[in-house]
Amino acid sequence: MADRYQSEAGRMLLAGLFLAGSLLMSGSRAGAEPVFRPLLATHDMTSLLEHDGVVYGGLDAGGLVISPADDPAGFRRWYGGAELGGNEVTDLAWTGRYLWVATADGGLTRIGDPDGTPDFRQYTSNLGSLNVTAVAGTIIGESERVFYGMSAGGIGRIVDGLSGNIYTAEQDGLIDNDINALAFYHDDLFIATPSGISRFAGNVFTTVNEGLPAGGVADLVATGEDQLLAGTPEGVFLWDAELETWSELGDFGTSVDDVAWGPAGVYALKTSGGPVLRRWDGATWATVGTGQGRISALAVGQEVWFAGPWTRPGGGSTTAYLGHVPTGQSPTTVILESSLVRNAEGVTFDKQGGAWVGSYVADAVSGLDTDGSWSHISSLAADSDYDHGLFNRSSNILSMTSDLQGKVWISQYTTGLIRHDPDTGRDSYFKPDDSGMSGAFILDMVVHPDGPLITTHDIAWIENRVYPEKVDVLLDTDHGEDPGQWLTLPVDEGGITSTNRIWSALVQRRDVVWFAAEDYGLLRWDINGDAAGPDDPLTWGDFSDDRWDGPLTFYSGSGNDPKKVKGLALAPDGSIWAGGNGLVRFSYDATTRQATVLETYGEKVGNFLPGLVSGLVSDVVVDGNGDAWVSSTAGLNRIGTHGGQTTVEAWIDLPNYLANSNYGLLYSTGVIAPLPGTIYRDLAVSPDGRQVLLSADKGAVLIDVGSATGGAAAQGDLAGVYCYPNPWHAAGGGDVVKLGGLPLEDDGAGGLRAEVYNLEGELVFRNTGVLPDQGFWDGRNRFGDAVATGMYVVRVSWSGQTVAVPLSVVR
Repeated sequence: MADRYQSEAGRMLLAGLFLAGSLLMSGSRAGAEPVFRPLLATHDMTSLLEHDGVVYGGLDAGGLVISPADDPAGFRRWYGGAELGGNEVTDLAWTGRYLWVATADGGLTRIGDPDGTPDFRQYTSNLGSLNVTAVAGTIIGESERVFYGMSAGGIGRIVDGLSGNIYTAEQDGLIDNDINALAFYHDDLFIATPSGISRFAGNVFTTVNEGLPAGGVADLVATGEDQLLAGTPEGVFLWDAELETWSELGDFGTSVDDVAWGPAGVYALKTSGGPVLRRWDGATWATVGTGQGRISALAVGQEVWFAGPWTRPGGGSTTAYLGHVPTGQSPTTVILESSLVRNAEGVTFDKQGGAWVGSYVADAVSGLDTDGSWSHISSLAADSDYDHGLFNRSSNILSMTSDLQGKVWISQYTTGLIRHDPDTGRDSYFKPDDSGMSGAFILDMVVHPDGPLITTHDIAWIENRVYPEKVDVLLDTDHGEDPGQWLTLPVDEGGITSTNRIWSALVQRRDVVWFAAEDYGLLRWDINGDAAGPDDPLTWGDFSDDRWDGPLTFYSGSGNDPKKVKGLALAPDGSIWAGGNGLVRFSYDATTRQATVLETYGEKVGNFLPGLVSGLVSDVVVDGNGDAWVSSTAGLNRIGTHGGQTTVEAWIDLPNYLANSNYGLLYSTGVIAPLPGTIYRDLAVSPDGRQVLLSADKGAVLIDVGSATGGAAAQGDLAGVYCYPNPWHAAGGGDVVKLGGLPLEDDGAGGLRAEVYNLEGELVFRNTGVLPDQGFWDGRNRFGDAVATGMYVVRVSWSGQTVAVPLSVVR
């Protein structure tokens, strides 16, 4: 659970506000469609194909790379759930009419005009399996014939786009149901399997293993010289169509995993145990140097192309590369920079809006800057020549957040905290034995608007001793090494529970923090107690004046359970979203100590009833439009109220959609989205509230949320204007309030007018020369006095237009 206060900008936006002079304009949501950008790891390349000056590269879990042959660095990508059926590409084929993409997690995709105006058709039903391992196709007469192989599922046929028969060993005489490769030769289909080769001709399967060595066949290719070649454990073998037998083609000297042919010749590749790439010159196999220690895929066109995993400096992680050997020149390679995190958990945004993703299995942390460049933490600190790297590769990265100084905090569960400086790349390290931390079993981190870091902890048993401490507070994040800067909240009587894990924390206002305790309930901590308010100095170290409410153990009017809450977020009106075995929005009366349910949602069960993709909620955050984003075990929801109407939108990945028979009844296929996985975890919101970051078991996705009015502003339109940072923190390290989404350029020709009003409709401040993304207000009124914590409205006027934007100020 990341960024419960400081980085969830915009979540305190005003709801249902009416001001004198009609400062806020009314209106309903007009379909602000989010834009999904998958952040997937590209550790390796599995398949290559060159066609018509374009190289297509299938990634092991990152979709498809499309790269111009004359400019390999100018690549783009297609993803599962958007263009493709899946992200785990296994094979590629060009039939003469269409490009076909086989995936292990999303069936087949047919692409027309792939280098022009692509037309995508996904095949996910009537295939026999979504785990497709091979594909081949050809044009016979006017008909396109496509065959595909499956893992333990035999082969299937598609004729002119229509799915047809499925053939198996048991029913049809196929030699093996595990398919390694397919190739057409003289209009007959040859099928490579671990048991050898089957031929499909005249609708009959025959085994054609005569002359082949034992151990199966890895690959097949038909050449333009009327040859059919097979890659085997003992080299390359050539098919004799007249004698119907195989014979060795030269002495390759080792096993062959990939065979390719093109105008540049015949090439064969051994991938395992150190790569061996060789070219057949008509008499012998000549070794081709690539300069790479590992090669996984091979394609031949006018030039020979190869790809594989590039080991990053410091080890521990790889990034796919694409290489080729230009005629008469030395090999060249391009690194396909991307996230290194395949199985993601912790997520956050830094102060500048860069997105950061941490690995659940602790192999890397990756950061995507706003300019599109990547930075990584993948080496170990012990192996670094300077302060950089992870503690180890065994302590899960469950939580991340960002402090007011712009540093990224990373929790490695059971070990400690890392504070990363994105500007210098250097890291600071904190563990219980060298700081004031009470423990390292950290589940959540929250940055208070004044700057302190709040950490919540799991149940910890170490050397047969249970550690009761559940919440730590680091008062000064610049001095985490000083034990005097750490506080541990009291437990049990007069404090937080000592025997239950604390999943999440939320700063509701400057002096009030909520905690979600598993099997215990929701706890409210008033740091100053009843004697002081949110604008008074906080008595962090004096626990005698604290007030603790709770636990809240049930909701009146909802079947959801506060004891199961994992995620907390603040709604625009100051109420609280709580997600666990469902989702609830409630308000709390501190005088009566009573909670009132305002909205409640469970798993969707009917077409006309609002509900969630899954009743098992992992996390919840609120964006700059005031909409709640809810991650669950199976997908993503957005809940928003605009123009008096509440909508619950849903997005589901393809495998989850197909696996749940109810989804086809409850949702159209329009809910299928490029979500990265099948289990969804943490959420974070960017400082300007315009982006949401979601982690999952197969990566992460960055979501542009759009505006509540239905999209980005057109030129001359104020509809897309927003304030940031929002909430604005007076102790935020010198930041001032800025306006984004303005329809004018910062060309020095003069700006627009921005007026700040309080909730009584009184003018607080005016600036008549506001420019895009330039600070216009420092939180003081017209008389130079600092304004109080609360909600304000910024009225923006330009070219005869006026729009009102809500803003939260926190001191």
